[in-house]
Amino acid sequence: MDPLNGGDVAKALGEAEMDRPRPGTIESIRAKVDGRDAQVTTEQADTFYIGVPGSWSRGNHIIELSYTAKNQFSVYDSFEDLNENITGEWSVPIEKAVIELSFPAGVPPRLSISADSGSDLSIQFDCVRTELPLGVRFETTHPIPPKDRLFISVRFMQKGYFASDAAEGGLHATFEKLLRSPAMWIFATLLVFTAVAYLLAPKGMPTHNAAPRWIRILVLASLPGTTAFALRLIYEQTIMTWREGEQMVGFALSHAYVLFFLPMILSFALAHVALALLFLVTFARWLRRFPTPKWNWLSVVALLVCTALVYVPYDFWILTTVRFAGPGSHGTSLLMMAAADDKLPLAKALIAEGVSPKTMAGGGTALEVACSSRNLDVAEFLLQHGAEISRAPSCDNLGLSHGSRTEWMQ
Repeated sequence: MDPLNGGDVAKALGEAEMDRPRPGTIESIRAKVDGRDAQVTTEQADTFYIGVPGSWSRGNHIIELSYTAKNQFSVYDSFEDLNENITGEWSVPIEKAVIELSFPAGVPPRLSISADSGSDLSIQFDCVRTELPLGVRFETTHPIPPKDRLFISVRFMQKGYFASDAAEGGLHATFEKLLRSPAMWIFATLLVFTAVAYLLAPKGMPTHNAAPRWIRILVLASLPGTTAFALRLIYEQTIMTWREGEQMVGFALSHAYVLFFLPMILSFALAHVALALLFLVTFARWLRRFPTPKWNWLSVVALLVCTALVYVPYDFWILTTVRFAGPGSHGTSLLMMAAADDKLPLAKALIAEGVSPKTMAGGGTALEVACSSRNLDVAEFLLQHGAEISRAPSCDNLGLSHGSRTEWMQ
């Protein structure tokens, strides 16, 4: 029977296990209605029904849900996140909802945890927080209208503290993690290149040392367009950003200057082919201990540098520009961007160059943006340098404190 026909008080107790950036799965779920065990049936992965003996009576009911879930964690380089809609989107009002997150081994160090209610368009951080011996409890302070939810966000700042790939996922999880590793892909690519180079290696001493003409033509043909492409992107990420604020890099080029963009992007693609072939031929001759082909190394190095410059991250160019030219007239918007996108080095550079940590834009402060985006590193840095937590209501339940990371002051 659909539980939403009669219940408007819910208590949810969640236990999360494993860390895997895959869709979550509920392994088991138990329910009580007014203190009595109820039957739970699952129709879809995220839809279940609670049945009670007889039929639902009209009025208020206390519904307690206890579930065990796997694969609820998002894994990043230095931390793990748990973001979960606890109550779901009920079709009747929920008078009160409570969530308790327990850690049998003790609360992890540097844990950041918060709860909010409402919808994506109206978020309220007014849940009452209670510290438990082995966890944290949140309780709503107002009824949750239909289709709203209680949402919990947890960040484990010590990666791998709560779960271990190998221990909890076995060899399958370990190999899956290896397959996502850039180092593994680089190693595999080098192995393929080695095999191809060996097959292409000449079987006897060549009569001359000149480089293959068709590869030299590819290098020279791709160099002008790749150079122009790299210089244009650098211009957008440095001078244009400094003058006009954050850019959608490449957007104007690909839309307003299509006649220039197409030759540039084709040259850029051709540069990869030319450099790969150049590497293979050179390596093949080296395997056979033949002399290195006589390439025009000036054009080869120029093409390699221009190709590599395209891959330099936007963050690096913004940070370098701020450090050399100052924040310019868009320092405020850049700090808001740093707060929203968790760009701590950029925030540090902007503050050092005189941008106020109390910066406001669009009706909110940079600290409020950092907290609402749950970018705790930037939020605590702004607090360290004078941002006002009273003007950032989203920070109330995040456990932020002045001086909690004193190393930033050094």
